[in-house]
Amino acid sequence: MAKAPQTRLTNYLDKVAAGKPVNYSAFEKQLELAGISNRQRRDLFRVELAGPNRHTVEILDQVAFNELQNRFVQQALTDRVSAAAAGNSHRVSVSGACLLLRRESVPHPQVVLFEGKEWHCPVKPAERALLVENLENFLALERTLAMLPECGWALSEPIDLLYAAGNQITNAILQPFLARYTELNCLFDPDPGGIHMFRTLRQRMPKLPMRFLYPKDIEARLAVSNRLLDVHVRTDLINYTGISPEVDRLIALLRRTNRTLEQETYI
Repeated sequence: MAKAPQTRLTNYLDKVAAGKPVNYSAFEKQLELAGISNRQRRDLFRVELAGPNRHTVEILDQVAFNELQNRFVQQALTDRVSAAAAGNSHRVSVSGACLLLRRESVPHPQVVLFEGKEWHCPVKPAERALLVENLENFLALERTLAMLPECGWALSEPIDLLYAAGNQITNAILQPFLARYTELNCLFDPDPGGIHMFRTLRQRMPKLPMRFLYPKDIEARLAVSNRLLDVHVRTDLINYTGISPEVDRLIALLRRTNRTLEQETYI
């Protein structure tokens, strides 16, 4: 018996959540049938070819993805434990989260634990925070802090370096903790995914001062990058203008050079 469309889409979503490769053309067809627009798909996913009819699909907006999954669950799974008992824990969001914190005076990573609406931090948070998207930058504490003046931020006080596994930093459960900082500085990839993360944070915490950091010589770095910008993504970047002056400049540079970067190249 052929699977119902809802079943097929649910299976694809489960594989994407688990980090498994999928046939994106077939997945995309199911998304279209479900009414998910082309623009929504590009906001949700970054797709790379992994082999014949096999694609790795990176989730760019975890919150929106979770909402999409919840629309197509086939049975009532009220929590992660019961979902696991049913053989599919990926359909339900976990009940908490973790954030890693480092600073020069506390170089060993500290775990900030989030349970429901509560957060627990083993050290007193600093006044300002630097959010990094990639683990390599978090591990290279000294080099990451040393390059901040190149981004226009001359440190005059201790700061917290925070890592939350890429786009997990936009998880709503982290907001009460992030909002207690007086300023958030985001060292994200200078690409559509990084810009999307920054916009999500700005939308959820509009009153909190926030900056998107990148080196002053970003244009020269982009010029020699081998990461080409997809033509459709290049067009969609226009939709992100107006977030902040530094993001508007970055968007113009991405479109002009037709390239992106990964933040690991900064160190």
